[in-house]
Amino acid sequence: MKKNFDLILANIFALADDWISHLLLRSTREQAIHMLQLQPMERLLIVGVGTGKDFPFLPSGLWITGIDSSIQKLQKARVQTKGHYVTLEKMDPLSLLYGDRSFNAVIFNPILGNETDHAKAMREAWRVVRPGGRLVSWECSLKGKDWLSRLYRWYRGFRIGSQVLPSQEFINVIEGLHDMILEESKPAVCNGKCRIILIRKENHK
Repeated sequence: MKKNFDLILANIFALADDWISHLLLRSTREQAIHMLQLQPMERLLIVGVGTGKDFPFLPSGLWITGIDSSIQKLQKARVQTKGHYVTLEKMDPLSLLYGDRSFNAVIFNPILGNETDHAKAMREAWRVVRPGGRLVSWECSLKGKDWLSRLYRWYRGFRIGSQVLPSQEFINVIEGLHDMILEESKPAVCNGKCRIILIRKENHK
C-alpha cells in the first residue's frame, strides 16, 4: 500500500516539476543557453541535467556530457538526446570525476537536490572549465508576497526541503571563484526576480 502511495506521490511531483519548469524556467533556459554562444565541437557539461530539459535549446554539433545524481531522471533525459552527441552519467555534483579544464562551457542548473552544498558544487563546476570558457546559471529570488512567489517558496520547501538562494548569496558564491569575469547578469522571468548569470574564466597567456 505504501509503495503504491509513494509511486502516486512521485508522479504528482513529476507533473508539478514539469508545470513549474514550463511556467518559470523554459524561457530562462533558452536565454541562458543563447548567452553561452556555443560553437560546433565545443565540449559542454550540464550539471544537474535532470530529465533533459536543456536539450531542445542546444545547437547541434556539440560534445555534451550531462550529470545527475538520479538514475530515474537520467533515464528520462536519454529520450531527449536525439540529434546530439551526449554522454549521461550518474555523478555527485560535489565531486566531479573530470580533470581540470575539461570543458569549454558549463550549464549549472541551480536545483540540484535536498542537501547539496551549492557553493561547493559551483566550485567543482568551475574547476572543470577551460581558460576562456564560460559558465551560465540562474537564480530566482522569489521573496515577494505575490501568488507566484508564495507558490514557488512553498513548493521548494515542501519538495526538496531547501530555500530559495538569495540574490546576494548567489553573487557571493560566484565572486569567490578564481579567475572569474562576470560577463552578464540579465533579468529574466517574473519581472526580473529570476536572473541569468554568465561568467567567463580568464585566459592567461
